[in-house]
Amino acid sequence: KKINQVDIDKITEVTINAKEKKKHITVKNVRKSSGIKEYSDATINRYINYAVGKKKNRKHDPSNGGDVSWKKKLKPFQLIQVDVKYLTDIDNLKPYFISELNDYKGIRCKYQITARDVATGLSIVAYSEGNAGIYTKKFLETILYPYLKQFKGLNLKEIIIQTDNGTEFTNKKMKTKGKEPKISSFTLYVEDKFKKHRTNIPGHCTADSDVETFHWSIERDCLAWDDIVDDESLIKYTTIYMEEYINTIIKTRGYSPLEKIKETYEIDNIIYPMPQTINI
Repeated sequence: KKINQVDIDKITEVTINAKEKKKHITVKNVRKSSGIKEYSDATINRYINYAVGKKKNRKHDPSNGGDVSWKKKLKPFQLIQVDVKYLTDIDNLKPYFISELNDYKGIRCKYQITARDVATGLSIVAYSEGNAGIYTKKFLETILYPYLKQFKGLNLKEIIIQTDNGTEFTNKKMKTKGKEPKISSFTLYVEDKFKKHRTNIPGHCTADSDVETFHWSIERDCLAWDDIVDDESLIKYTTIYMEEYINTIIKTRGYSPLEKIKETYEIDNIIYPMPQTINI
């Protein structure tokens, strides 16, 4: 179907406005702001490129990114990656953070705690003012554990929780003058409720690739795109994003996260924890 000039003008206007605000410009985001649902992604992208003056990229040989066949053998929730995303690194949000010297209405929650199931791609997010172990433990205790407990066919003692070596998760790398470091509250909780807490090998930059991929997606299509100015709008827009995300087919997998979980555990009514703030 031939694209009309009115829609071309809408695409151009949204694209130029996003470029001026240094937002991530994608076909999905332009569709969202312009309301255009027709035409192929290639067509929309062509006019985005015209608007930003981007030249056609030369084709490169695709990389296989390493062997990931082992992931296909995983059962849902067998391996869950947990990570903390610093919202302070997102340029669009920086003007709205509340500081000790500037206590106006704005964003108090500077950190996103994320759990992502490697097998299905299902992700759960929450937001907090701090990134210490007390917040990550409470995320497990009040959000992740109650969610997983609803699946009668799931043995929680077979679940591995994987994280990096940050102090929000483990004390392994803390200096203790030759003494054995104290086990973190996060690790203690994992070992009590799940199978074990696995930490990444230092320097293994792709160990958390699944949760990092999700972090990039939510930043590009929500956190750095929507008009987030305070905690209320943070929860509003991330909830809209997650409602769509968990029900959308992931192209590389061929199914949506919720679809795969319902199929595996033969359950229709899943109580999914939407984005929320963690208060201490």
